[in-house]
Amino acid sequence: MTVIHDLPFAEYQQIQAMNPSTLVHGRKSMRSLKNAINGRSKEPTNAMRFGNKYHTLILEPEEFEKSFSVMPNYAAMPENVTGKGERSDSWATVFCKESKRSFESATELDGKQVITRDEYDRGLAMCESIADDEYASFIIRTSKREVTLTGEIEGISFKGRLDLCGGILADLKGTANAEAIAFGRTAANMKYAFKMSIYQELYRQNFEAYPDDVCIIAVETGGDFECCVYDQMDAALDAGWDQVIATVRAYKGCIASDRWPGVNRGRGSVPLFVPNWAMPEDDLEVMYVPE
Repeated sequence: MTVIHDLPFAEYQQIQAMNPSTLVHGRKSMRSLKNAINGRSKEPTNAMRFGNKYHTLILEPEEFEKSFSVMPNYAAMPENVTGKGERSDSWATVFCKESKRSFESATELDGKQVITRDEYDRGLAMCESIADDEYASFIIRTSKREVTLTGEIEGISFKGRLDLCGGILADLKGTANAEAIAFGRTAANMKYAFKMSIYQELYRQNFEAYPDDVCIIAVETGGDFECCVYDQMDAALDAGWDQVIATVRAYKGCIASDRWPGVNRGRGSVPLFVPNWAMPEDDLEVMYVPE
């Protein structure tokens, strides 16, 4: 068990251990988990790339300055004209294409990543929204950031990189909609409680106590840039932890047998699951047909 502060993400990646973002693939199937372990998970989306950028901007502003360069809005510059010399707001002009290419080349030489002006402005709006939320800003202000913890679950070595680690354990999540019901659906679909139950266990192992609270800071990545802190996660964390144990045990069984079943769980067929909301009501079984 170890607690490591200020560990660069590249060095965190070199730690040979299971992590929550990999294990969660096992909730789909053991084959999916094996693919994730072997690096065959899907390519990062634009939303995932932006997530890395705003995480750094919000949690590690000093590191952001070292790691990113903000691309100027070349389309809005007076020099941006069409081939006929007419003023343009398009990024498709020769001026914008050449300026963008030169900026990207210079940024790469500096060892930095490019962040567009739009992405940067959105990130700043997220920072302002969090700053305006008293509890969210308190958590960020009083917590260590990007803390690496290691430990063991069911005999398997684990690692985790906690967004915010203090008396309160918190995760920062960008979302399209921070409203309670909408974000609750997102949290369930993305299995946030599953992952955070692992963080909570690593915290317990390293600090010999559970955190005072476990919560998610949800902040919208566009639109109104609403921010909300969600806590009282005990029931979700308990359910998530049960799933973690079941998944780790299934993973160990696959290692022992070298068999990695897919979504059919090794069976020839699986009964079709249809959610209750999609099943017909008795009074709707006879459709009304106009005469």
